[in-house]
Amino acid sequence: MERCEIIKAAVDLARKQGWPKTTVRAIAKEIGYSTIKIYSDFGNKNGLFKAIQKEGFLALRMAYDASEEEVQEPANRLVALSLAHYEFAMEHKPVYQLMFQMAGTNCDLEEEGQKFKSSQPIRDAIFELCGKVDRTLFFNWWVIAHGFIVTVAYDHQIPTEEAKPMLKQMVQNFIKAISI
Repeated sequence: MERCEIIKAAVDLARKQGWPKTTVRAIAKEIGYSTIKIYSDFGNKNGLFKAIQKEGFLALRMAYDASEEEVQEPANRLVALSLAHYEFAMEHKPVYQLMFQMAGTNCDLEEEGQKFKSSQPIRDAIFELCGKVDRTLFFNWWVIAHGFIVTVAYDHQIPTEEAKPMLKQMVQNFIKAISI
């Protein structure tokens, strides 16, 4: 449980002051642990960052899996996956920012495969829609989903009840463009 507490404290501090200003010393002070404990568990701040990313990508994959359980048709599944991506990003803003290296985080994801594995349901749905999946198709979806999230997360004039239908329409337009 201590590891979870450290990660939670690190994410909370990053939310308040940004990752670059979050220090191991501040995290330790926040939860009453010694810096030695954090260094022992994570190696350094970069190791802690990688642990946050890894947990975030696992949680995002679980959100994807839950969203597509009942949806068989590929177009509806891609819409459901896109909405799950949006909901995850909105519910876990600080983690999402760290996962995708936003807001001044410069560390590289040690295991690039983690990001790739978590997004497999997206690539599967795209493949079912058009018979292929390549970087261009995936990145087109990514620009829609992530670009929309970044815009909505920082533009407070778009309420959630309006944002979700907007994203749904954008993804449906993407689906029309790639469907065979």
